[in-house]
Amino acid sequence: TLFRSDDIGAAAFCTPMATPGYGTDSACSLRDAVLAAAQNGSANITFDSNKFATAQTITLQHGRLSIPSNTTITGATSSGSSTPGNLVTVSGNNSVQIFYVAIGVTGAVIENLGITQGYSDNSDGGAIYNQGALKVAQCTISNSTAYSGNYGGGAIWSVGSLTLTDSIISDNTASAPNKHNLGGGGIWNKGTLIVTGSSFSSNSATYYGGAIDNYGTAVVTNSTFSSNSANVAGGISNNGVLTLSDNTFFDNTSVSECGAIGNFNNVLTVNNNIISNNTSNGSGSGIFNSNGTANADHNVYFQNINNGQEDDCNGCTSNTNAIVGLN
Repeated sequence: TLFRSDDIGAAAFCTPMATPGYGTDSACSLRDAVLAAAQNGSANITFDSNKFATAQTITLQHGRLSIPSNTTITGATSSGSSTPGNLVTVSGNNSVQIFYVAIGVTGAVIENLGITQGYSDNSDGGAIYNQGALKVAQCTISNSTAYSGNYGGGAIWSVGSLTLTDSIISDNTASAPNKHNLGGGGIWNKGTLIVTGSSFSSNSATYYGGAIDNYGTAVVTNSTFSSNSANVAGGISNNGVLTLSDNTFFDNTSVSECGAIGNFNNVLTVNNNIISNNTSNGSGSGIFNSNGTANADHNVYFQNINNGQEDDCNGCTSNTNAIVGLN
């Protein structure tokens, strides 16, 4: 389908195609296609390979896009290039939240898209607000802000089911004056979160969890957390049940406790991770456990420095088979 720039939206502008990717529909915008998906009960929304042979940005001018059930939005991607990546970027122009998934929505998928400059003011989820079942794959979510909401989520706020695969979450912010529970520069989660093969870099939160602030159940594997920052827990803050396996945490910072990972009154399992060069001005430059259960096994620690000393797994319930580098 060929998409015009953003418009007010009308499902009638889009004609379903028997074979996705064959033929064009020059009257159909992305907003029109999403409305048509809601009307038809499902859709695979794709982008015309000729129109999007080079990188282009769709800037939202009429508010966020609500993704209905059983709808997949697939952006075009470059291939055979020295710099492969997303060719379709959807921008909130630093004025609107970009995607919304309502309660009860299932089978919503966003893949191969750039998602940037989402903004929520006095609300949560700068780029994506998820209350349903959403999968995000091969996407780059960047430069989005949740400002002065109740909880946070600079890139994504989720109380439903969220699966994030092979994606980049970078330069997102959750900020608010005088709201001490706000966090999750990258993701704020109080549902079920599964993260695989993704990177979180340079995200920040005014208070908790520069990359992720978890209050639900989260499993994170084969992912990288670098240069994220917060007042507490520069990388991930956990107030739920969190399992971390085969990840790398480096150069994350906190103003107070927990340079990389913080666990508060809940359950943390940390296995086979590399935790290196994280810093804090308080306890636990690597991992900090406060009144919870934090079991660590087969992790590599290096240069997680607090007051000139290695501070790798402060307060952990167990820390077995650890490899600790030289200071």
